[in-house]
Amino acid sequence: SYQDGAFYQEAESDFRTALASYAQDELWARTYGLHFIPEFFPHRELGVTLYYEKRFPESIAELELSLQQQHSARAAYFLDEARKELIQSAGQDAPAPAIDIRTPTAGIRLASLQADVTGEVNGANYVAALRINGREYPLAGSKEHVEFTFPIQLKPGPNEIVIEADDLAAKHSRETFQIIVDVDGPVVSFDPVGPVPGQLRGVAFDASGVESLRMGARQADVP
Repeated sequence: SYQDGAFYQEAESDFRTALASYAQDELWARTYGLHFIPEFFPHRELGVTLYYEKRFPESIAELELSLQQQHSARAAYFLDEARKELIQSAGQDAPAPAIDIRTPTAGIRLASLQADVTGEVNGANYVAALRINGREYPLAGSKEHVEFTFPIQLKPGPNEIVIEADDLAAKHSRETFQIIVDVDGPVVSFDPVGPVPGQLRGVAFDASGVESLRMGARQADVP
């Protein structure tokens, strides 16, 4: 209630008193006997109070500790906000997030309509959002280092994969690569057979290209 009324010094004092008794953020904390409270988050609420007091390094420390002990969307939100304020006040220019794709390899041919895109993203100003082909990758708050595995659906033929990342300083990175899906074998047709001995002619077609053609044990010429 002190925090809601913007009495931040009084709120800070109360949260520190709570921490002196029990320094663990958790759900359904036991007060005494069989009495419980649904949410006991003194580290988180102290961090929020310090944020409102513009004491951002102290706020970040409390909010990070709260998230280590018990994740909550409120702590993640205020941690991002405190980090943004600290980045803006520092005024230091850092590069956009660096995206490193591990699999699949660009240009590779796959025989499946499903694949896992894996890799990592690193950002000095914390990775705040990650999208793969327009779909959000779930992040429980901003992070300096994100390792990801993301399943995607593919279509036969060429597929473009787009990976985008944003940091808390609103800097944007984008990496694209292409893979080819080939799930069907080539189609072969023959021209009418002429006099024997003679030549056998026809057409071999595949959307991904025909690499080689054999007639029995003999290699045929493929233009």
